[in-house]
Amino acid sequence: MRAWAPIAALAGVLALAPQAAAHPGAAPWEADGRPGRDSCSTCHFESGPVRNSDQLKLQGLPAKVEPGRSYDLIVTLKHAGMKVAGFLLSLDPVASGAVPFKAGSDKVETKDAAIRSTLASTKQKDEARWTLTWRAPDKLPAEIVFYLSANAGNDDQSPLGDRIYLNAVTAKTR
Repeated sequence: MRAWAPIAALAGVLALAPQAAAHPGAAPWEADGRPGRDSCSTCHFESGPVRNSDQLKLQGLPAKVEPGRSYDLIVTLKHAGMKVAGFLLSLDPVASGAVPFKAGSDKVETKDAAIRSTLASTKQKDEARWTLTWRAPDKLPAEIVFYLSANAGNDDQSPLGDRIYLNAVTAKTR
C-alpha cells in the first residue's frame, strides 16, 4: 500500500496544477488579501503567506496624505532565489468612479482602485521593483488602507515552491 503513496501524492499535486495556470496573465483582481477576500496564496498554496514582512514594501507615502495630490510610489519585493515576481495593490476605501493609479511601466495594468503586474519593471537577482503613481481622492476619509499582495515565484508553472507576501499599509489623512 505504501508503494502507491508517492504516486497518489503526485497525482494530487498534478490535479491542483491547473489552479496556478488558471490565471496566467496575473492574479485575479480580488486576490488582494484584504479581510474576507482571497490572496495569491489561494493558488500558490505550498505554505501560508508571510504577513507584514519587510521583504515587501510600499514606499513613497507621506506622513499625511493631501487631497487630490499625486504620489510616486515604489513596490519592492525581496526574496532569495526568486525567478519571477508579481504584485497586486488595492485601496480601501475608494472614491467612486476613480482610477487612482497610473502605471509606471507597460508591465503594469490598472482597473478601478487596483493595480497589478506579473513582471517586475526592474528585477535584480533577489529583488523586484515596480513604480507607479497614486492620486489621492479629492474627498479624503480619515485613513486609506493599501492592500499589497506579492508572489516571489520559482517559475515552474505549478502551485508549489512560490512564496506569497501580504502587507496592509495605512495612510493617514488627518
